[in-house]
Amino acid sequence: MDKNVSVNIKDEEFIFDCRRTIYWPRQKVLLAADLHWGKTQFLRNHGVAIADDIFDADLSRLAHVMDDYEVSSFIVLGDLVHHEKALSSVIINKVTNFREQFPCELMLVKGNHDRYTHHT
Repeated sequence: MDKNVSVNIKDEEFIFDCRRTIYWPRQKVLLAADLHWGKTQFLRNHGVAIADDIFDADLSRLAHVMDDYEVSSFIVLGDLVHHEKALSSVIINKVTNFREQFPCELMLVKGNHDRYTHHT
């Protein structure tokens, strides 16, 4: 099993979690990047053979991380969604359920894929 790494930067602790997130305990902030929600469904719709359950596994991984830390804010460092056409009703419902389960503040630093969305 991979191990998490705790790093002190300018007297602030950051936990580099092996589940592809960084947790800032003092601020109760969880950071992640390049989630590309809806990517597998988008690719499948364009003929790419890719497993359906990748998105579910990603949400499950994030849910376990959220369960393990006290998270007040979740910051996504770019590419929350893959493409606006990837936001099917199935994806939206799964994200809605996830957000209801973890109602922390969600902030997005827009990445190049987020330009396809019309959300602010």
